[in-house]
Amino acid sequence: MPASPVYRVTLEHFEGPLDLLLFLIQRAEVDVYDIPIARITDQYLEFLDAMQALDLDIAGEFILMAATLMAIKSRLLLPTPVLDEEGEIADPRAELVRQLVEYRRFRAASEHLGKLWEERRGIRGRGSAAALPEAPEPELEVGLFALISAYRRVLDQASVRAAARPRIAVEPVRIEDRVRLIRAWIGRRPRLRLSELLVEAKSRIEVIVTFMAILELVRLGEIGVRQPDLFADLYLQRKGEGDGRA
Repeated sequence: MPASPVYRVTLEHFEGPLDLLLFLIQRAEVDVYDIPIARITDQYLEFLDAMQALDLDIAGEFILMAATLMAIKSRLLLPTPVLDEEGEIADPRAELVRQLVEYRRFRAASEHLGKLWEERRGIRGRGSAAALPEAPEPELEVGLFALISAYRRVLDQASVRAAARPRIAVEPVRIEDRVRLIRAWIGRRPRLRLSELLVEAKSRIEVIVTFMAILELVRLGEIGVRQPDLFADLYLQRKGEGDGRA
């Protein structure tokens, strides 16, 4: 793996295993109270593989959650259902669902408080509201797992393109070089479409290293990743640039 220890990204700067599960549940458009464990477990393990490919320092809690999901999946496959203390059929997913619902409620409250703080901070010194242009529709600030989802899609596309090309020697790609390239692009324009950055990728390694560079710049707080809506293309944006369009 062409990774430099200097650029190893730790997940404490991003999100945890419950965030990943909620992301997968939202993407699959399923009810949190009726999680299709087999499908979500497979997708969770695929994400762990992608995170390892990106040289992310996966915390033990992600591995523990993987073990929990596989244990629940195994219990659901038992020919005889497990009964609780009252003789009722016990749902092996119940404790996980409780954790997810509680965490989702806590996260929603935290996000609401954050928005209130941003609104209050924006009111100060803003001047006459009548003089302001109409505010654009807010975009979504996406996190690590939306990036990894995009990474997996791009990697599949890069594999198809690479297979169609004649075999040629590929020059080594360094994370430091990709970090400098992204900084240069973002320095010339406030927003950069992710697909523009990756369209010329010549190999899987180039896609992987480019994403590692993006994660490093996100970790350093130099760029954010935004999305106009849930299924739209991702944009890289200089921090502090607001919602301006490139």
